[in-house]
Order: sequence, then C-alpha cells, then structure tokens
Amino acid sequence: MKYALTIVIFLSAFSVNAQQGFGRIEGKVCDTSENPIPDIIVILEDSLGKMKAEISDANGAFAFYPLPYQKYSLTAKQLGYKPIMYTGIQVANNEAIIKTFKLERGVQFINGPDPEYFPVFKEEPGTTTYRRDDIIHMAVPR
Repeated sequence: MKYALTIVIFLSAFSVNAQQGFGRIEGKVCDTSENPIPDIIVILEDSLGKMKAEISDANGAFAFYPLPYQKYSLTAKQLGYKPIMYTGIQVANNEAIIKTFKLERGVQFINGPDPEYFPVFKEEPGTTTYRRDDIIHMAVPR
C-alpha cells in the first residue's frame, strides 16, 4: 500500500510537470503572392492579456519562445496592410506551432474608433485633413 501511494504521487507530479512545459509559435508573413514581407509587427497575447511583439525579419519570419502551456492569439499588422488575427492557439509541451500570415494591402486605422476626420500629418499650416470616406477611397500603391 505504501509503495502504491508513492507511485501515485510520483505520477501525479510527472503529469503536472508535463503540462507546465514550454512550446513555441513561429511562422512567416507574406503578401497574397507569397512573397515574404519584412518589418511587419506580430503581436502575441496570452489568455491573461499579457502581450509580446516581434518584427518579421528580411525573410518575413518571426518566432515567440519559450511559451508556457496555454492559449494565445496572434496578430500581424502594419500600416498599408489589413491586419489578420489567429485566436485559440493552444501551445503544448515542447511543441512548435507554425502560422503563416498572408497580408492583403489595405487601409488600417490605428487610433481607436475611426474618426470622421483623420489628420494625415500633424496640424500645421499647409497640411491637409482628410475625411474618413476620402481615405477609404484613396488608391493604395502596389
């Protein structure tokens, strides 16, 4: 009986330890033609709301590690591209999760709710303030 209790305690400790291991999330950011995009902001948010950010390298690659066992969301965004978010990414012990972002060109507002008037530059003489509808219909360089 004494040995059986010891074995149960040992296996319980091993099971808890296995769940507390570390994993990683890595991937690549590319455009819709699958060309890598450097300098894209990739944001990792854990289930408690804690955030980390990385910048994609010259090959569009990014990586977050070591990551504790839990669920995460992952967002890629940059001015000039429509942001993409993955949610519910479960990281497990010694596991590498690979995500690929295919970003599409578009307009993104970064200061909370979209204002009716959006100053493109700091308000100074000679600068222009555009309406939200004007910005949406502007041509995006390709």
